[in-house]
Order: sequence, then structure tokens, then C-alpha cells
Amino acid sequence: FTFRLIQLSIRHGVCASTAYGFGGYGALLCSVYHDVKGGNKYGKLTLKIMDFHQRCRVTSILYGYVFPRIEHLSLCQEPILKAYHESIKIRDTEFAMLNAGLFSTLSFQGGRELSFTNKFLDNIGKLVKEYKQESSWQLILPLKQAILNLMGEADNPALLEGGAMSFKEYLSVVKENHNMQALHRLYLYQMRVAYIFGDLELAAKMAKESHAAETIFVGKFEACEYIFYSGLISCVKARKINESKWETYAKECIKKMEKWAEDAPCNCEHKLHLLEAELYFSKGTTNKAIDKYESAILLSGRNGFIQDQAISYERASIFYLENRNDSRASNYYGKAHNAYLDWGAKGKAIHLCENSPF
Repeated sequence: FTFRLIQLSIRHGVCASTAYGFGGYGALLCSVYHDVKGGNKYGKLTLKIMDFHQRCRVTSILYGYVFPRIEHLSLCQEPILKAYHESIKIRDTEFAMLNAGLFSTLSFQGGRELSFTNKFLDNIGKLVKEYKQESSWQLILPLKQAILNLMGEADNPALLEGGAMSFKEYLSVVKENHNMQALHRLYLYQMRVAYIFGDLELAAKMAKESHAAETIFVGKFEACEYIFYSGLISCVKARKINESKWETYAKECIKKMEKWAEDAPCNCEHKLHLLEAELYFSKGTTNKAIDKYESAILLSGRNGFIQDQAISYERASIFYLENRNDSRASNYYGKAHNAYLDWGAKGKAIHLCENSPF
């Protein structure tokens, strides 16, 4: 369908559907054919030809599948938020919820203060029944609960169980309905909070269960997040368990992240450096690990990914502690605590204090 739209537009001129064809083709180039520069070219062209009504819908394609592959995530958020408000005005409730979910996801991934995203989701939740968009809201619930966990509003911070959803109940429903998008979003956010709160076994289990996530999330930045956290988990496992498979998994994740970092260094270079640091740590290559940790901290801060900088500080602290540099370890542990607070992750900051090795 997408290719046919492009053929017709080239042959007969631009029509009402041309923007959908060019936008969809840009997404295909980025996600399926791995031609990010080509996808970006068609994305820019789509921006020039789409009208107001098309913008409400095509924006989700461009800023969900195309531009995050090459532009900073912060630049992708406001156009989606604008498309959400415009969708509300014309009562396009389906794409209003789609844009709302995409905006909240990119806000979270881009390091916005958690209370901002949480408040936005609270407002969206009030509209779900009115707009009859319960299925779209279901996709957002794992993100909502992850935010609550990080903010300290869950009894067990490592488990997605609380005010927004129950992990077991959600898992049962989405499996019964064969909803693969919802299932793998559940696995992704459960893996993420389990890793952040130190439940490595649960995190590794979720990574194993979500082995198809890259296929499910193809083209989305969530695929990058899955690679990142799977790689972090594999590196820790490689260091703690004498099984070569974990080092192999870690190397595979690093190779995949190299491509993401090549296309969008502003979003992914620091992730790559942290993965490399963790692998060097697991192999006992101290000097190279130090260089990569310091680079990950510097780049994540420079590019505004406060959540990744917090993780980088925390992981570097553990590295320095195990290498008997207590002074540097204590300093970085404190900086990790402050970075988590800056992100709004009060629950994680408390977790650091309660589990401090100092």
C-alpha cells in the first residue's frame, strides 16, 4: 500500500494520501531496511506536504519511527504533544490516545522529570472511558506503574504492582488476548525497574521472556531501550556467573547499540559507552572500563539523559568500590543519588540510601 501511494504520487502528483505514503516509507526505511538517512529524508519531505488533519495522524509515524532514529528525543516530544492537542480538538480520539502514549513514552525515555510525565498520564487516564480508548490505555499502564515505582509509590519497587496495575493480572489478560505489544511492553518496563532496583534474577527472567521484543518494537526507540537493559543485565551476569553465554549476549547487545549510536549519537552514544564499560568491568580490564564509565557519565549529562547518567554514576561507583577506590566510589554513589532525585525517582534514591555500602 505504501509503495503504491508513492508510485501514484510520483506519476500523478501530490494528493490527500501522499503524506501517509511518504511518512510510511520513511518508517520502513528506518526500521526494516536500516536506511536511517533515507528515512529521515522522506520524513522531512512529509513534513512539507501534510496538512492540519494529516498532521494529527502522520506525526505519530514520523516522531515514533523516523526522527528518534536520528534526532534528539527532546526534539521529538513537542510535535507529538501538539498533535495530541490537535487530535482532541477535531475529536480524533483514536489518534489522540496514540499520540498521548507516544509522548509519554518519549518523555520517559528522554529523561523528563517523572512527576511531569506522571501528571500527564493522570490527565489522560481521566479521558479513557469518555473516549472509549481502554485498549490504548492498556498499552500505557506498564509505563505508568514503572513511574510510580521509581517515585516511591509501590510497596515492592522492583515489581510492577501498585496503583496503576497488577503484574500478574495484566500478564494473564494480555496473554489471553494474544496482545504482543502489551505483553512485551510489560516485560520491558518490568525488566527495567527490576534492574534499577537490584533484582537481577527478575530482570534476567524478563529479558529472557522478551527475546522477541526487538521484532515487536521494530522501528521504535523501545527497541533501543530493550537492547540497552538486556546488555546491562548480561554484563552483570557475565561478571557474577562463570557462563560464557552472558558475555556473548552482552557483546551482541553492544554490536546492536553501535548502530543506534552511529545514527543518533545524541541519544545512544552514552548508552554504548556504559555497556562497553560494564563489559570491560566483567573482564577485569580496569583502565578501559574507567575511560568508558567517565565518558558515559559525561555524554549522558551533556545530552540531557539524567536517568542514564544516574545509572552510569551508580555502576561506576560499584566498579570503583570493587577496585578498592573507596573515595571515588563514595563520591559517585552520592552523585547517583542526586541524579535520581533530579529525575524525580525518589523511590530509587531511598533505595540507594537503604542499601548503601558506605
